[in-house]
Amino acid sequence: MASTGLTGSAAAGTGDPNETIRLGYAQAYCLTNDTNTDKIHTGQCAGTQNQAWLVSATGNRNATIRLGYAQGYCLTNDTNTDKIHTAPCAGTQNQAWLVSATGNRNATIKLGYAQAYCLANVTNSDTVHTEPCAGTQNQAWLLS
Repeated sequence: MASTGLTGSAAAGTGDPNETIRLGYAQAYCLTNDTNTDKIHTGQCAGTQNQAWLVSATGNRNATIRLGYAQGYCLTNDTNTDKIHTAPCAGTQNQAWLVSATGNRNATIKLGYAQAYCLANVTNSDTVHTEPCAGTQNQAWLLS
């Protein structure tokens, strides 16, 4: 992690802190936290701690997605660039997500406060950002 003190607000939840979030159409690739920059990208699934996540709930537009090993850090949408990174959990709207389901390779992860925007892998890249939901394969995820 780029930050040294692991702090954050709100309880982490009771889910599995070792859940992976895989691309639905390319399940060998997982949502990955860059431990040097806190930026999120997709990378070859390796079972490492920076690919383990804790999803607080599905079907709730205020769900958090936290690092499994550092649950004070949440998946965060940069409202200026739509890029995704981790940041100390603060209970802000850009850290609230609506996760449609687990165990389904076509699950969507939407911004809780702007549900017309989905978490997406940029085509031909490992970059992850939010973009208008279009039902495309780069917006489909498998949580397992």
